[in-house]
Amino acid sequence: MRFIYSTNYINNTGLVDDYGRQLYQISSSTWGRKTTVHKLVEGSPPASYVPLAAIRRHNWSPDTIEWSNGTTFDAVRWLETGGIFSSSRSFTATSQQRYKWRTDGSHWVLEKADGPQVAQSHNRSLGIFGKTRHNPYLDISNDVAPDFDDIVVSYVYLKTRQETQQRRRRSAASAYAASTV
Repeated sequence: MRFIYSTNYINNTGLVDDYGRQLYQISSSTWGRKTTVHKLVEGSPPASYVPLAAIRRHNWSPDTIEWSNGTTFDAVRWLETGGIFSSSRSFTATSQQRYKWRTDGSHWVLEKADGPQVAQSHNRSLGIFGKTRHNPYLDISNDVAPDFDDIVVSYVYLKTRQETQQRRRRSAASAYAASTV
């Protein structure tokens, strides 16, 4: 299933399927300390969004992920690193299936612990050089549908963290460039 961002960044966006239904809603506080993921609940009309998880980022203590069922995880423990120099993160979904996120710096790939790839992120395309213009999106295999919520929340955490780090690097680089003029 393809989850297409309704905007260019993950911080404040909707994740829309190929039929135009917004299945997840992601909103971040002004300073980016809290990101909330809401899930579309269909059923008796009208459909509504219910909180799924809240991601809280802290400077001096570990980031946390608070699920709507009351469970709170230390984000670093839930999304374990692959080692001191590794950019991969592993987690266990509520189904007890083990997954591993890997990144090359621009794309994220999710694999099951036993190997097959089940998800991949795609950056936006501006439609230059004959490519089709599109917003960023996350492709997730329908084989792991029971774990969509866990996969989406883990991806939102990793992607918001990555975007924050990229903004800080750009800000530091521009500050350095301005100071050398």
